[in-house]
Amino acid sequence: MTWSETLSVLAILVAGLSAFYARHSWQEAVKANTISNHERKKEIYKSFDALKFAMLREACGINHQSVGKFYQPSRDSEFYFSEETHNKIKRYFHICFELAELNRKKTTTNNDEKEISAIHSTQDALLDEETRLSKEIDEELRDLLKLPE
Repeated sequence: MTWSETLSVLAILVAGLSAFYARHSWQEAVKANTISNHERKKEIYKSFDALKFAMLREACGINHQSVGKFYQPSRDSEFYFSEETHNKIKRYFHICFELAELNRKKTTTNNDEKEISAIHSTQDALLDEETRLSKEIDEELRDLLKLPE
């Protein structure tokens, strides 16, 4: 075997090892990306869970500060969940925001009985929708994240 043949065989071995390590690096990068996406989904779920708990605790007394904490996660859900799930999360945020706005109007303005009655009926309708949507989103996110019940 000549010097050039030996060098060629070594070059082929080095190229093979390089390809092997490149493939291994690619597989690890895919795993890391999957873990990162899962962690981000969990953060969105935790934020949703916190807002859901605030809604259970405060209901008609919810304020903008409690709802505002969920603003960014509700926007980020577009990148991590299906369009259907994202739209449900976005709708949930808007319902909670509307409830906070109604609560602000109820406490900051002088309303007559008719206006207060209209606010209460709107709040009741929104709370019913919030409860239904909350259950749907919770089930959907638990399935997507494969969280234990």
